[in-house]
Amino acid sequence: MIGGSSKNSERILAGSSALLGLKEMREFRAHVWNEAIAYLAHRMDGSLLREYMSPSEGRNPQTIMQAYRSLVDSIQNRQGMPHSIGSIDRLSGVLCAFDPRAVLATYPNGWGDLFSAIERQVHPLSRMDRENGHNFWVVFCKACLSAAKYLPF
Repeated sequence: MIGGSSKNSERILAGSSALLGLKEMREFRAHVWNEAIAYLAHRMDGSLLREYMSPSEGRNPQTIMQAYRSLVDSIQNRQGMPHSIGSIDRLSGVLCAFDPRAVLATYPNGWGDLFSAIERQVHPLSRMDRENGHNFWVVFCKACLSAAKYLPF
Protein backbone atom coordinates (compact mmCIF):
# COMPACT_ATOMS: atom_id res chain seq x y z
CA MET A 1 0.00 0.00 0.00
CA ILE A 2 1.15 3.52 -0.71
CA GLY A 3 0.49 5.12 2.64
CA GLY A 4 0.66 2.00 4.79
CA SER A 5 -1.67 -0.92 5.02
CA SER A 6 -4.90 -1.56 6.80
CA LYS A 7 -6.45 -4.82 7.88
CA ASN A 8 -9.45 -4.16 5.66
CA SER A 9 -7.34 -3.63 2.52
CA GLU A 10 -5.24 -6.69 3.34
CA ARG A 11 -8.42 -8.74 3.74
CA ILE A 12 -9.79 -7.49 0.44
CA LEU A 13 -6.51 -8.02 -1.40
CA ALA A 14 -6.09 -11.50 0.07
CA GLY A 15 -9.46 -12.43 -1.38
CA SER A 16 -8.90 -10.66 -4.70
CA SER A 17 -8.75 -13.95 -6.57
CA ALA A 18 -12.35 -14.61 -5.54
CA LEU A 19 -15.20 -12.47 -6.75
CA LEU A 20 -15.82 -9.54 -4.45
CA GLY A 21 -19.30 -8.54 -3.44
CA LEU A 22 -20.59 -5.10 -4.34
CA LYS A 23 -20.07 -3.78 -0.80
CA GLU A 24 -16.49 -5.08 -0.64
CA MET A 25 -15.72 -3.70 -4.11
CA ARG A 26 -17.01 -0.26 -3.10
CA GLU A 27 -14.95 -0.40 0.11
CA PHE A 28 -11.88 -1.38 -1.87
CA ARG A 29 -12.38 1.40 -4.42
CA ALA A 30 -12.88 3.94 -1.63
CA HIS A 31 -9.72 2.70 0.07
CA VAL A 32 -7.69 2.91 -3.17
CA TRP A 33 -9.08 6.40 -3.82
CA ASN A 34 -8.16 7.61 -0.33
CA GLU A 35 -4.67 6.12 -0.62
CA ALA A 36 -4.16 7.83 -3.98
CA ILE A 37 -5.28 11.19 -2.59
CA ALA A 38 -2.97 10.78 0.42
CA TYR A 39 -0.07 9.88 -1.88
CA LEU A 40 -0.64 12.87 -4.16
CA ALA A 41 -1.25 15.30 -1.29
CA HIS A 42 2.40 14.94 -0.26
CA ARG A 43 3.67 15.53 -3.78
CA MET A 44 1.67 18.45 -5.14
CA ASP A 45 -0.07 21.65 -4.11
CA GLY A 46 -3.45 21.02 -2.44
CA SER A 47 -5.33 23.55 -4.58
CA LEU A 48 -3.96 21.98 -7.75
CA LEU A 49 -4.98 18.53 -6.51
CA ARG A 50 -8.53 19.77 -5.77
CA GLU A 51 -8.72 21.35 -9.23
CA TYR A 52 -7.77 18.07 -10.92
CA MET A 53 -10.07 15.98 -8.74
CA SER A 54 -13.18 18.16 -9.09
CA PRO A 55 -15.62 17.36 -11.91
CA SER A 56 -15.16 19.41 -15.06
CA GLU A 57 -17.93 21.68 -16.26
CA GLY A 58 -20.47 19.66 -18.19
CA ARG A 59 -18.82 16.38 -17.16
CA ASN A 60 -20.94 15.54 -14.14
CA PRO A 61 -22.84 12.44 -15.27
CA GLN A 62 -26.23 11.82 -13.71
CA THR A 63 -26.61 8.22 -14.90
CA ILE A 64 -24.39 5.16 -15.29
CA MET A 65 -24.85 5.42 -19.07
CA GLN A 66 -23.60 9.01 -19.06
CA ALA A 67 -20.66 7.99 -16.88
CA TYR A 68 -19.82 5.12 -19.24
CA ARG A 69 -20.07 7.39 -22.29
CA SER A 70 -17.72 9.83 -20.58
CA LEU A 71 -15.26 7.02 -19.84
CA VAL A 72 -15.39 5.81 -23.46
CA ASP A 73 -14.76 9.37 -24.62
CA SER A 74 -11.75 9.56 -22.30
CA ILE A 75 -10.46 6.20 -23.55
CA GLN A 76 -10.21 7.40 -27.14
CA ASN A 77 -8.77 10.76 -26.12
CA ARG A 78 -5.09 9.80 -26.00
CA GLN A 79 -2.23 10.31 -28.42
CA GLY A 80 -3.44 9.55 -31.96
CA MET A 81 -6.58 7.68 -30.97
CA PRO A 82 -9.05 10.47 -31.78
CA HIS A 83 -7.87 10.31 -35.41
CA SER A 84 -8.13 6.52 -35.59
CA ILE A 85 -11.25 5.96 -33.51
CA GLY A 86 -13.08 9.15 -34.43
CA SER A 87 -16.33 10.26 -32.84
CA ILE A 88 -17.60 7.76 -30.31
CA ASP A 89 -21.18 8.67 -31.20
CA ARG A 90 -20.91 6.41 -34.26
CA LEU A 91 -20.05 3.54 -31.89
CA SER A 92 -23.28 3.91 -29.93
CA GLY A 93 -24.82 0.91 -31.69
CA VAL A 94 -22.01 -1.53 -30.90
CA LEU A 95 -21.68 -0.08 -27.39
CA CYS A 96 -25.39 -0.66 -26.69
CA ALA A 97 -26.24 3.06 -26.45
CA PHE A 98 -23.47 3.30 -23.82
CA ASP A 99 -25.20 0.97 -21.39
CA PRO A 100 -22.33 -0.81 -19.56
CA ARG A 101 -24.54 -3.70 -18.42
CA ALA A 102 -25.69 -4.35 -21.96
CA VAL A 103 -22.10 -4.09 -23.23
CA LEU A 104 -20.97 -6.79 -20.80
CA ALA A 105 -23.97 -8.97 -21.68
CA THR A 106 -23.41 -8.50 -25.43
CA TYR A 107 -19.68 -9.29 -25.32
CA PRO A 108 -19.29 -11.97 -22.63
CA ASN A 109 -16.33 -13.56 -24.44
CA GLY A 110 -14.23 -10.42 -24.26
CA TRP A 111 -12.77 -7.66 -26.36
CA GLY A 112 -12.45 -9.78 -29.51
CA ASP A 113 -16.23 -9.90 -29.91
CA LEU A 114 -16.48 -6.12 -29.58
CA PHE A 115 -13.63 -5.76 -32.08
CA SER A 116 -15.48 -8.00 -34.57
CA ALA A 117 -18.73 -6.08 -34.07
CA ILE A 118 -16.97 -2.80 -34.82
CA GLU A 119 -15.41 -4.33 -37.96
CA ARG A 120 -18.80 -5.62 -39.18
CA GLN A 121 -21.08 -2.76 -38.21
CA VAL A 122 -18.99 0.41 -38.13
CA HIS A 123 -16.44 -0.30 -40.91
CA PRO A 124 -13.70 2.03 -39.62
CA LEU A 125 -11.34 3.54 -42.16
CA SER A 126 -8.34 3.20 -39.84
CA ARG A 127 -6.34 -0.02 -39.65
CA MET A 128 -7.76 -2.76 -37.43
CA ASP A 129 -5.23 -5.46 -36.54
CA ARG A 130 -6.39 -7.79 -33.78
CA GLU A 131 -2.97 -9.50 -33.71
CA ASN A 132 -1.22 -6.26 -32.73
CA GLY A 133 -1.75 -5.55 -29.03
CA HIS A 134 -0.72 -1.92 -29.61
CA ASN A 135 -3.30 -1.31 -32.34
CA PHE A 136 -5.58 1.52 -31.21
CA TRP A 137 -8.71 -0.55 -31.86
CA VAL A 138 -7.42 -3.44 -29.74
CA VAL A 139 -6.51 -1.08 -26.90
CA PHE A 140 -9.84 0.72 -27.26
CA CYS A 141 -11.95 -2.47 -27.20
CA LYS A 142 -10.14 -3.83 -24.15
CA ALA A 143 -10.53 -0.52 -22.33
CA CYS A 144 -14.25 -0.24 -23.17
CA LEU A 145 -14.95 -3.62 -21.58
CA SER A 146 -12.73 -2.82 -18.61
CA ALA A 147 -14.60 0.47 -18.07
CA ALA A 148 -17.95 -1.34 -18.22
CA LYS A 149 -16.75 -3.80 -15.56
CA TYR A 150 -15.46 -0.97 -13.39
CA LEU A 151 -18.74 0.92 -13.09
CA PRO A 152 -20.99 -0.11 -10.19
CA PHE A 153 -24.53 -1.16 -10.99
